[in-house]
Amino acid sequence: HNVNLYKGKKRRKMRHKEQKDHSMCGTCHNAHNGKGPYIMSRSQEDRKANQTAINALCIDCHRKGGSASNSKTGKHSHPVGVQLNDAMSKSKLPLFNKAGERVKAGTDGLLDCVTCHNVHQWDASNRFNKHGKNIKRSGNGSNSFLRIKASGSSSLCVNCHKNEARVLGTDHDMRVTAKNSRNRKKQKVNQSGVCGQCHSAHNSSVSATLWARSLGEADNKQEAFCRSCHNSNGIAKKNPVGKATHPPEVLVWSSTVRAMSGRNQGADMPVYTKNGHKHDVGMITCTTCHDPHTWQASNKKKGSGKPVEGSVINSFLRAESTRKTVCSDCHGLDAIFRYQYFHAETSRKEHPLFR
Repeated sequence: HNVNLYKGKKRRKMRHKEQKDHSMCGTCHNAHNGKGPYIMSRSQEDRKANQTAINALCIDCHRKGGSASNSKTGKHSHPVGVQLNDAMSKSKLPLFNKAGERVKAGTDGLLDCVTCHNVHQWDASNRFNKHGKNIKRSGNGSNSFLRIKASGSSSLCVNCHKNEARVLGTDHDMRVTAKNSRNRKKQKVNQSGVCGQCHSAHNSSVSATLWARSLGEADNKQEAFCRSCHNSNGIAKKNPVGKATHPPEVLVWSSTVRAMSGRNQGADMPVYTKNGHKHDVGMITCTTCHDPHTWQASNKKKGSGKPVEGSVINSFLRAESTRKTVCSDCHGLDAIFRYQYFHAETSRKEHPLFR
């Protein structure tokens, strides 16, 4: 973030050429006539209508043609300018309003770029670490101006995503089952953190779940995420899923809509669009029945830290019973058998719709 490190043609192309002889701080801040809460010297002339002031400042450099064009955030990135939901409300990370002012959690508190990033410190655990001064250096989950490390147990991510923290120590924690595997950025789990093996805050392959691994072969995105590992050559090849697909032409209500219609609810079983997004009416796919972050629905604790052979009551299943779920709407008393033995031939061989 020290623009004085840029040289030659790259430097001359920068938007603020008048800043080239100023101090390191002066490339971003003006003591007089600065713009906004942080007396910024950076332009916001291209700021979009719904864009926050902070995001506009970051994108001013991290864009094609910007001084940080080698570190663009990509087409699919973590959303900014959004409020935390109730499950995330106890996060200790800072929040900001649309104008860029730091505020307490509440009506005006939005997650923004600098919620996760401290633009003045390369390494959260070592304020004097100068490795980031090399503009060709690629960061990882332990630095990259992050406020808290995302490497290791992904403390940065679980600060907000508390329910998803249950994945730690389970078979979906690559430290337990595949510590030498690499995500699309070629990072092992010790570099990316547990969450970073499957999700990427920036430059992910698709918008749904911000996927960080190569997609497997499937007809819908949610199944393609699972097939990234659960295929004959994947890191989960010892755990094949056999028959895997629910009839895609069967569209059902989500648990939310079923509740609005007055139906008593069993386990929450989301449904999805073909592109992998949750929807009020959608198809049943892998993550309708499986919660990839929770090993056992009746036990909300983290994993043991050792590989575990699953059964019909755990294995990341969302429910131990199909009572009052969407499964029982169609299959009645037969639902529990079809649910728990979904991947076996015996639950479908007489039903040509299933394949």
